[in-house]
Amino acid sequence: SVPGFSAYMGRNTFNKHGSVDMFKNQDYGPGLDIDECTDVCRVEGECDCAVFVVHEHPFFPKGQCWLRAKCVPENFTAEKHFWVFVKTDDEKHRESEVSPLSLELEKSQAYAAIEAKRIARLKKALYEKKAEAARKKEALTDASADHKVAASFTPTKKAHDKVFNPFDNMPAVPMPKLTGLLGCLIAVGSFGCAFVFLFCKRPDVGLSERDLPPEKPESPAAATKPSSRPNVKRWN
Repeated sequence: SVPGFSAYMGRNTFNKHGSVDMFKNQDYGPGLDIDECTDVCRVEGECDCAVFVVHEHPFFPKGQCWLRAKCVPENFTAEKHFWVFVKTDDEKHRESEVSPLSLELEKSQAYAAIEAKRIARLKKALYEKKAEAARKKEALTDASADHKVAASFTPTKKAHDKVFNPFDNMPAVPMPKLTGLLGCLIAVGSFGCAFVFLFCKRPDVGLSERDLPPEKPESPAAATKPSSRPNVKRWN
């Protein structure tokens, strides 16, 4: 229990549901505790009750706080995530007897505690963000180092694994020399073919008498003419 307040567990209140929103439904927190939430309500003269998130809500984080005026507990709604703390009559009487200066001092202290919690929450979020960035950077560095180590230990291809190629050890022949060599080969081949052709077509070389065509009988006029047959050497 909180001194000066009555707790309504599992209840919520807002406009038209048992109270009137204060400060345009401004929220305090998250991350507050019950004492800090009720202290803010205590120092605000118009505040009659405070709504506090005690369990994590799908839309509201734990420790969030709202101030309400003209609270009527009979009209509160049932919601398990919220508690409502209503000022008692004794607390209202005490506040009425406190000097304005003392009340202003309590108000400053209450809001200073809320501000300190907000700053601490921001620092924590910033620290977690920096730590996450450092972890990601370290992970990238480790991955890069592992990749370099793996690359340095990659097995090389051995000599016996290589497929034999008889042209591997041949010296590279420049294109102009290769073209000239090919031209020479073509010229020599052409000359050889011409020589063989001419040698094979000569009628007086390599022929025997039996290979010659039969002689036609000579006419009396042709007997006086010299013979045009070649002098073939007979081989017995």
